[in-house]
Amino acid sequence: VGAKGFPGKSKKGELSIFPTKLELLSPCMHMLPRMISNVEIRFRQRYLDMMLSPERRKIFETRAQIINYVRRFLDNMNFLEVETPMMNTIHSG
Repeated sequence: VGAKGFPGKSKKGELSIFPTKLELLSPCMHMLPRMISNVEIRFRQRYLDMMLSPERRKIFETRAQIINYVRRFLDNMNFLEVETPMMNTIHSG
């Protein structure tokens, strides 16, 4: 990625570039497949599955909206979110 802009300092005082234009310098040379027939590849490369299948992308978007709604609702009710390890053989907190 190439950036054109002006140098300056961030809010934390770090030297930064404030871009006014971004440009892709090296495009991807691999062609996207038309469809994914192998289920294992579909599950391992979700990003590719969502790029090729608008229906599956819509499912992920709907799922994310539902999870965000439930999380906001429970946050407003002062619930505490706790992650429970399920797939680990070593117990940790």
